[in-house]
Amino acid sequence: METKVSAGNRLSDDFDFSKYSAVIFNNISFDELPRGCASRIEAYVANGGGFIMIGGNKSFGLGGYKDTAIADILPVNVVIPKKEKKRLNVAVQMVLDKSASMNQNNRMAFVKDAAVEVLKSLKNDDYVGIIGFDDYPFHLVPIEKLATVRTKAIQRLSQLYPAKTTRLLAALSMARDDILKAQAGRKHVIILTDGKLPDSENYNFYMQMVDYLRVSGVTVSTFVIGNDYVPILTEMADRGGGAFYRTNNPANLPRLFMHDVEVNTGEKTQKENQRFSVETKHLVSTKIETYPPLLGYIETTIKPDANLELYLRSEKKDPLLASWQYKKGRTLAYTSDISGRWSEFWVGWGKVHTFWSDIVDSVRPSAGDAVQNVQFELRHFINQGKLFFDLAIFSDGISGEVRAELKRPDDSIQQLAFNQLARGHYQVAVSDLMAGRYEITPFVGQRRLTTAAIKVSGELFDEKKGRGFNVPSLEAIAVATGGKINPDIKALSSNRRKVTEDIPINNWLCLVALIIFCLEIACNVFNWTITYKRKRS
Repeated sequence: METKVSAGNRLSDDFDFSKYSAVIFNNISFDELPRGCASRIEAYVANGGGFIMIGGNKSFGLGGYKDTAIADILPVNVVIPKKEKKRLNVAVQMVLDKSASMNQNNRMAFVKDAAVEVLKSLKNDDYVGIIGFDDYPFHLVPIEKLATVRTKAIQRLSQLYPAKTTRLLAALSMARDDILKAQAGRKHVIILTDGKLPDSENYNFYMQMVDYLRVSGVTVSTFVIGNDYVPILTEMADRGGGAFYRTNNPANLPRLFMHDVEVNTGEKTQKENQRFSVETKHLVSTKIETYPPLLGYIETTIKPDANLELYLRSEKKDPLLASWQYKKGRTLAYTSDISGRWSEFWVGWGKVHTFWSDIVDSVRPSAGDAVQNVQFELRHFINQGKLFFDLAIFSDGISGEVRAELKRPDDSIQQLAFNQLARGHYQVAVSDLMAGRYEITPFVGQRRLTTAAIKVSGELFDEKKGRGFNVPSLEAIAVATGGKINPDIKALSSNRRKVTEDIPINNWLCLVALIIFCLEIACNVFNWTITYKRKRS
């Protein structure tokens, strides 16, 4: 079994890696890991575990892994990010939540500080715009060259105060229209909220806008303050080619804002915006010999004892895929991404599933009985009132119907048949949801895979604590049944009715009369017999 650690997953401080045969870090920064996680990963690999690091704008050097325990186990040297000598002007559009919930823990003050740091760091010929939103969006500063709006922007930021509720969709639409007008070489949108999005049911509209921005050359990053996990914001960042950040400490916002702006406006070392040919050298982890080109990667250098398997055609032959043995375990570095930002030509490549199946297999310990050890990953998400299960099977040679048994919260069992989306990729949707625990057991042919359990929150059905009674529903019930909402005692007393019902008893009376008649005859006979015996004595 392998586990994938990404920005959307939560790792606890005591996460037990020993239960897994391989761990994958997909574009996750060092700051997002729990304290002590790096040293535990190093110990896990040293004892025989497998580890893969995948690139992206928060990985390797861009993710702060220099001089860490994880850098020690990688087959490549992490390169410290460098400033670019030639710099295109940039446009940064900040979309800031100012709803009432941002008043907690002085969040609004730290948001202002973070925005001010961005204003101070950008150059005079860069473009900047700030949109505030609660119930409705508004221009705090329309997007203009920073030289003309820096002072005004800092002044207006100081006047922001939290109020009302959170509605992001209209604000994102305004940001899209504004940033596309900016005459800049790079364009980036930063969205910050505390995660309480009452309009998050508009999933498709959010994704359509983010996709349109990405196609138009605009990247999107999202920030969440607090513990709320908002999958829609994670996916917006993934599809927008940016990064997702979550922090419980608002004081971290200025540093995180600056990191995001530096990475996504090209200030740090990442090779992109050109087509790189992929060349093979000493293939060990896969037998595939030809590859589509890539549009970017993170710069690293190969370590002396490591095996360079794939590299990007350049003067220095920068590593793309490198591997080596670290004590009892095995690690692998892949310096491009898998989100489509740089791997656009790999998304529809017919061998992509085989490639990643080979890569994961190459770092795992000996698999043992292949029949019992099916490598798979099962995810779930909720969209438009349906629960979707997404199954990826990495093992080769697996055949048979892909299905599942689903135990619902009411203990009923539902049989599911997965639809195949691509080779090794399956999906099924479940309707008629109810709040509670669901247990799903996938089957591939006759092979039973590991059972997984999820919990569907009652909040999806408006069963949220603190909202009070659902008065409109109660009123509808009262009207339909001729009643009232909260009637007083007098009204209840006046509505009392006597209910009578005629029950036919003729048959019962006849039966009772017959029984009495028989008893009377018996008594007479009995009394006569006693009198006769007394006369004889």
